[in-house]
Amino acid sequence: MLLSEVREPFDDPAWTFELKFDGWRLLAAVAGDQVELRTRNGASATRWFPEVATNLAGLAGGPHVLDGEVCVLDDLGRSDFDRLQDRARRRGWKPGFDPVVFCCLRRAGAQRP
Repeated sequence: MLLSEVREPFDDPAWTFELKFDGWRLLAAVAGDQVELRTRNGASATRWFPEVATNLAGLAGGPHVLDGEVCVLDDLGRSDFDRLQDRARRRGWKPGFDPVVFCCLRRAGAQRP
């Protein structure tokens, strides 16, 4: 789940490239209505970001394991890491807290459910 740096750009159909969001990397395991969010260190984050779990529940075509980032977006749709850190420290959601989104990319050529 960690990035690796390369010195020169390259194009290889065996590699998948993705945008860099300024958030926390999470794995989301989705099986019907059961969703488990995990950090790259294996900590459960499902209760920290319940809106993500709720939105992923029932995802068709599963089970799925999604690799993405949870982010707090500003008014222009840009990720704001400081606001995410503040939200994550709260370990949950209440009215007035910044909502989070789970950003992940569908691999080119993958079938839509």
